[in-house]
Amino acid sequence: MSTIFIFSNTLDGLAGYCYALTDNGVILNSRYCSNQKFALADLNDHKANSHYRLYFREIRYKVEFVRADRLEAHEEFQKALAKFLSRLDSPEYLSNWHIPHVIKKSDKVNA
Repeated sequence: MSTIFIFSNTLDGLAGYCYALTDNGVILNSRYCSNQKFALADLNDHKANSHYRLYFREIRYKVEFVRADRLEAHEEFQKALAKFLSRLDSPEYLSNWHIPHVIKKSDKVNA
C-alpha cells in the first residue's frame, strides 16, 4: 500500500504551505494553511482524494499526517522527501508535473 504524507513546512506548525507528498517522492497537492491542524482536512477532502485516485489508479493508498515537530524523526517521510529532492534537477520531472509551491532543493524541512 502506498502512502501520501500530509505535512507543513513550517517550524512552528502555524501558517504556511502544506503539502501532500507520495512515498515515491511526488508532490500531488499543496495549499496554504493557517495552521498545520487544518492541513489534513484541507489536503484530504473529496476533491483532493479524487486527484490522488487518478495518480494511484488501481493502487491502494493511505493518507498519513506528519506533524511539523515529527518530520525529522519520521523515517518513511524522510525517504520520500529525499526522492522528491533528488528529482528537482530533472527537466523531465519538472515538465511532467505542475508544482505551484515546491520546496527548493536548498531548503531543509523543519531546519
